[in-house]
Amino acid sequence: MSHRFRHVAASVVLLLGVAAASARAQIGETSVTLKWTAPGDDSLSGTAARYELRWSRGPINTLADFTLATPVAVVPQPQPPGSTQSATVIGLTPRTAYWIALVTYDEVNHGSALSNVVQATTLPSTDVERPSPLRMGLQATTPSSVTLTWTDVGDDSLAGTATEVEIRWATAPIDETSWPAATPVFGEPPPGPPGTPHQLTVNGLDRSQALWFAGRARDDVNYVSGIDSSLAVPRFASGPGGGVSGWSAGAPFPNPSPVGGDVTLPLDVPASGPFDAVVEIQNTAGEHVRTLRVSGASPGPYALRWDGRNDAGRDCAPGVYRAWLKAGDGPQLVRIMRTP
Repeated sequence: MSHRFRHVAASVVLLLGVAAASARAQIGETSVTLKWTAPGDDSLSGTAARYELRWSRGPINTLADFTLATPVAVVPQPQPPGSTQSATVIGLTPRTAYWIALVTYDEVNHGSALSNVVQATTLPSTDVERPSPLRMGLQATTPSSVTLTWTDVGDDSLAGTATEVEIRWATAPIDETSWPAATPVFGEPPPGPPGTPHQLTVNGLDRSQALWFAGRARDDVNYVSGIDSSLAVPRFASGPGGGVSGWSAGAPFPNPSPVGGDVTLPLDVPASGPFDAVVEIQNTAGEHVRTLRVSGASPGPYALRWDGRNDAGRDCAPGVYRAWLKAGDGPQLVRIMRTP
């Protein structure tokens, strides 16, 4: 195939057998509709094989940027050169800037240069309230699965019905920064009215390590809820009786944690007991701060929460604290950091 030149959006683009498409956009609250004139398979002749349309929340300056952008699922098949074509990018967030570009491919998968990059800011929405955080619970666990529970929140905080629930897991605590890197779960049921209970079993997990789960609700204009403290599920350690072989404490989360907020200490309860334990909180000087008791726990994971207060009910000052797990063969130490 010969190399050809074509002017696109007032610039000269080197083509590799197929022409780049020039796009125009129409903008809504959660969507952008683009129109372009179909190029050819070989520059301006023949019919191209397929389009690839992608969007990003940052500029698309190169093909490398384009490769990292999010692909649009529904894109039309190319028509003969000169035809007017369009596609709508949906699932966007109101009042947000997006960059969108298109690449055309021929029948041997040669791609064009980038089209002109459309920069569009979606319109504001009258719906400005996002769903409330979704709190995950633990129903059951096996060597390869975790059964989660949660209760639906609303479309607007705790009112209305949300559009979608998404759950993800990771091998470290999940917050809004780490959420994109967490692994999506599939099969979440559609949300019901606020307060509707749900249960979902996630299979095929490696339970030799601790896992964290978090969920988010999405509304009809694609606002998502914040992330409640992610649910920690301690590793499934098999002993002679088939359950965990002894009491153990996992990494507390969130850690550091702010004064006035809860911190969770994940525990493993042995299958053969004992089923009672004590966690003593001390300051860095080794002085007693708080006693937390676990009584009659069921074998498996147990989430022990500390509200950051001492035995007198007063908030503890910022600093590093020692949490001593006292059960079974001997004490185990975990450090907790509290911030202002």
